[in-house]
Amino acid sequence: MRALLEKFEFGGLDEPACDLPAPSTSFACLHDDEGSLAALADGSLAAKFHYWRGASGRRYVFSVHDRASCPAYDHAILLAATKDRYGRRRIAFIADTGALPELALARAIRVGGETAVELQTHLLAASAALRAEIIADLSEAR
Repeated sequence: MRALLEKFEFGGLDEPACDLPAPSTSFACLHDDEGSLAALADGSLAAKFHYWRGASGRRYVFSVHDRASCPAYDHAILLAATKDRYGRRRIAFIADTGALPELALARAIRVGGETAVELQTHLLAASAALRAEIIADLSEAR
């Protein structure tokens, strides 16, 4: 699997070797402080979690990981976030990891490029339908 990941990360594969859903091409944007969880504001866990607000107004909590240590969770939502010069986060990639999370992770890193400051995972959506609904909600947010 590691060899496949390396090929995918370094451009050895033009297309994914599976039927991975296409990532969203829409972007959601939030100011950094708007996505912090108030309950964790002064604690050591504050930087480990971030929320995104969808077009519906719902908030979704994500675990924050750096690019080097993001776990490959299957059947989760994965996003790559970038920050602009004002510190506002923007979703550069969002997708359901499905049954092959390593491929989704490699794709997020590739699409996010050098500007992706962090990878985030949402583990609370128990079904593919719910994950698709959340991805659509976040993709429509502007």
